[in-house]
Amino acid sequence: MRGRGRAFVVLLALASCERAGEVVTPEQSPGSESQTPVEVPSVGVAGLVASMDASADPCVDFYQYACGGWLDAHPRPADQAFYGRIHPLVERNEAVLRELLEQAAAAAKAGGADPRTQKLGDYYSACMDTAARDAAGVTPLREILAKIDGLRDKRELMRALGELHATLWGRADPLDVLPARPFFAISVFGDYMHAPDRNMAILSQAGLGLPARAMYLPPEGPEGEAGRALLRAYEQHVAKMLTLAGASETDAAAQAKIVLEIETALAEASLTPVELRDDQGNYHKDGFAGLKKQAKGVDWAAYFDGAGLPQTKELNLRTPKFLAAAAKLIEQRELSELQAYLRWM
Repeated sequence: MRGRGRAFVVLLALASCERAGEVVTPEQSPGSESQTPVEVPSVGVAGLVASMDASADPCVDFYQYACGGWLDAHPRPADQAFYGRIHPLVERNEAVLRELLEQAAAAAKAGGADPRTQKLGDYYSACMDTAARDAAGVTPLREILAKIDGLRDKRELMRALGELHATLWGRADPLDVLPARPFFAISVFGDYMHAPDRNMAILSQAGLGLPARAMYLPPEGPEGEAGRALLRAYEQHVAKMLTLAGASETDAAAQAKIVLEIETALAEASLTPVELRDDQGNYHKDGFAGLKKQAKGVDWAAYFDGAGLPQTKELNLRTPKFLAAAAKLIEQRELSELQAYLRWM
């Protein structure tokens, strides 16, 4: 039985260390700077054992016991909010992709490249030409900004929102965090509860310019002062961006205040990261008809038409309470305020 117990602990350790992208390294303890990081194998039994810290008591700190070796060997880089086992692989892949794209750019510039290499090289060169991008300023966005400014009512807003979700903001996996999508996000994923071999549409919470809902909701009192200072700085940043987009300083400041109010309201209605992990609890495949019943006050038909999507039954309302709150916000806020928010997003 003792052998089985140890095997079970090892399996738990493996599970703890394999939460790719979720491993957050604690602050280094005093004196840890002098330790030389050791290379930890990433796969197999050797990788598992090396990732553990056998000196830690699993009954006191199981996380340190399971992942301490890996954490010691991989201190969190200063430019990363969190760092996990998947990150070194991602960084290596990005380095390989960069090398391939730079080769394609050089071949495209030299001339005579095959069509695919030419397209890749031209696209990469255009993205990396910061001088040309700076010179263009907001000119490439003027058509989109004009569409937002020209909205006459909430129905047109919902149609435009669908068009922008399908083009400018695109569609992404529901766990994706970039780019921020206004109000909510729509995506496609397998029906993980009943038909994993079939896809379904998913509507979920979104609409925040800051990385996390908690950043909009600092606690009362002195402990929340840092959070409130961050929100003030964020509001100033939004105002500066709106000024660069053509608004006067007075109008930009007023619009930035509205943007923060809207995003804070969306944050208050948002599920926490822990709640979002409950796939079973967030399964509400109620279809388009269910969406209209639960998130009243807006023209969902106009949104789906603008996005080029059918009014399907294969639709999971991942965060129905949030969607209802977002619909109510769109219904109650002035059109000009919603336009200011869209201009920022």
